[in-house]
Amino acid sequence: MSNPVLKKITESGKGFAEMRDIYDDNINLTDSHPNSFRAVDVDGVIVKTAGLSLLSIMAAFIGWNLNLAQGVLISLMITSFILSLVTVFKPFTAVFTAPLYALTSGLWIGTISYSFNLTYPGIVKDALLGSGLVFLTMLFLYRTKIVRVTAKLRSTVLAATIGIALYYLLNFATSLITGNSLPLVNSNSYLGILFTAGICLLAAYNFLLDFDNIERAVVSKIDSRYEWALSLGLLVTFVWLYIEILRLLSKLRSR
Repeated sequence: MSNPVLKKITESGKGFAEMRDIYDDNINLTDSHPNSFRAVDVDGVIVKTAGLSLLSIMAAFIGWNLNLAQGVLISLMITSFILSLVTVFKPFTAVFTAPLYALTSGLWIGTISYSFNLTYPGIVKDALLGSGLVFLTMLFLYRTKIVRVTAKLRSTVLAATIGIALYYLLNFATSLITGNSLPLVNSNSYLGILFTAGICLLAAYNFLLDFDNIERAVVSKIDSRYEWALSLGLLVTFVWLYIEILRLLSKLRSR
């Protein structure tokens, strides 16, 4: 799973300044209701991210115990993807789409995790621990400026993310039609393992873009309703990373 929300919250042209112009021109809240305007702040993003994470964990627990049928699982995956795409084009709808994404994605994540854990006991715990450590590591690298989000890094990560997203969408369609996956996706060969490890690294780098998007939003004083879109971006990245680490560990254990 790639992070489709990144496309909207990634700097392009005017970046956040452009979003602020769109906001002022189309909504004009700052002019008509000056006292009601509140800009994005880090605490707001943290609180919303925590809330979305809690919803996702609760839904994952339900999905784990229900062990949903494949048809329901596919429907939930498609729904969560559509919800993220809606947020891409209408970021202020994230106040509704973000909680719905957390719930729908949590349900299919719980079921998939249950399936992996049956085959490889303890793998879910390891994948969660690995995902958490990667998140904290990338946050440390960003905060200490060891890794800086340059225009070149941003464009490279975004291009690679879109490329992987298209490849996965093609794989999803191919699997539904033929029952077979594209090369490397599910292969436990050395190339298949390297492929998945590379995607894990790409997902990790998406965290840097997420953190940079949040910082830019705070500096540019974007409407606080944008906090939901930023929080959703973090959740989408974490979900993607978790699934990829889960798949990587399963490939390693299957050899």
